[in-house]
Amino acid sequence: YNQQRELNQLPGVIEKLSQEINEIETRLADPHFYEKHHQDFVRFTQELEAKRHQLDQAETRWLELEEFV
Repeated sequence: YNQQRELNQLPGVIEKLSQEINEIETRLADPHFYEKHHQDFVRFTQELEAKRHQLDQAETRWLELEEFV
């Protein structure tokens, strides 16, 4: 039961992480962002890496659960 519930929740988690990654990438793509917000640039770059890692873990877990449920 817990695995089914987790499987049902993961698409929402994956979608949210994907949106957050897209938002961060959009900010970082601004050519003036680094010049204007150097400290934020470093923080957002670190946050982007963490979100990508979380997304990778969520997608891997979703694939694992798909095999079992």
